[in-house]
Amino acid sequence: VPAVAYVEIVGSDRLEVGVVRKVRFTRFGGYDEVITLLDRGPDWRLGYRVVGGFSFPLSPFARGGEGEYAVDSVPEGCRLTWTASVDLRSPLAWPPGWLFRGLFVHRAMRGYLDGVAAAVERAG
Repeated sequence: VPAVAYVEIVGSDRLEVGVVRKVRFTRFGGYDEVITLLDRGPDWRLGYRVVGGFSFPLSPFARGGEGEYAVDSVPEGCRLTWTASVDLRSPLAWPPGWLFRGLFVHRAMRGYLDGVAAAVERAG
């Protein structure tokens, strides 16, 4: 699973509901997403929906998807939760999709979350 190289807001100078973001990976292109939810309250939320589909290698298996990031206050500090769903192109995409998720996505998210934790620690 490639790492995210950059995220760019298109047609706006600020993040808000309805804005499109280009998410690009270090390899294999990326996708565009529209922001569907943005709550900057104490328990922060960001929702998105993939528009225009994924680039290869996901494009043969998935049409699009949606997800949400949530940061919730807990006694220990905060909890980051990511939920996502993918629209498969065919029921036949389920077995390789399940394998891909099990082998790569969980490991990539663990690396991402470890990176976030390290950045928070450095920031003090």
